[in-house]
Amino acid sequence: VTQVTTGAGGFVSATAVADSTVDETFTTFPGVLSKAGFEVVATENEGVEADIFFARGEAATGSVKFTEGPCEGQVTTRLTVTQTGP
Repeated sequence: VTQVTTGAGGFVSATAVADSTVDETFTTFPGVLSKAGFEVVATENEGVEADIFFARGEAATGSVKFTEGPCEGQVTTRLTVTQTGP
């Protein structure tokens, strides 16, 4: 994890860099989110970047963005979650 940000209203953002590819990292996250109690509501994977959008009922929403880099053979993952209800 290279950066974590928190804000008002239950906003949390985390950024991490790993030795991987967008595709490899992207395929692991739906299961991770499901185990954490979130439902994946939409995905998009263009190979060099990908997004997963998720929710926990009306209590929280979030997204995960995967991009190539900063170096060759690495992927940057940005996770954002916002509390939207009780």
